[in-house]
Amino acid sequence: MSERTICPPEHSHGENTVCRAKHGCQCDDCRRAAAEYEFWRYHQHRTGRKLRIDSTGTIRRIRALQALGWSHEAISAQAGFGHGWSAAICRRGMVSPTTAATIVRVYDAMSMRLPPAQTIEQVNAARRARNHAARMGWPPPLALDDDTIDLPDNDETNERKAAA
Repeated sequence: MSERTICPPEHSHGENTVCRAKHGCQCDDCRRAAAEYEFWRYHQHRTGRKLRIDSTGTIRRIRALQALGWSHEAISAQAGFGHGWSAAICRRGMVSPTTAATIVRVYDAMSMRLPPAQTIEQVNAARRARNHAARMGWPPPLALDDDTIDLPDNDETNERKAAA
């Protein structure tokens, strides 16, 4: 009989499928989490629910936060992920509904305040984010319409200029 792998303490033990999928954890909690996820995926597919949705609104929200001066690192940290997470999302055509909901939560929390500017690093990070957003023509949150932000055919954020 093989020895069971136990989740490292710094991982989300049994809360998602990462520990089992990436580290091969065979503990009961991680096995249960993986089984629940597969059950959910199967039933989402069977009922015709989308496992991936268009990322347009998600990307627009991230870009609007950048127009305020929020860096990818700060956006990702607010979401509870590593510094490159939000940048990677901006390169995707589709995202999971959970990812989209996470960005909506982050956007709601950050869109009505400016990033901190207590240190020179914070000032420079905000300046870089704002300058990049300005060069790309991305509007700030108040310039976006909440009713149309998720519609792919709405061209209010100058995506053509960003793609060029």
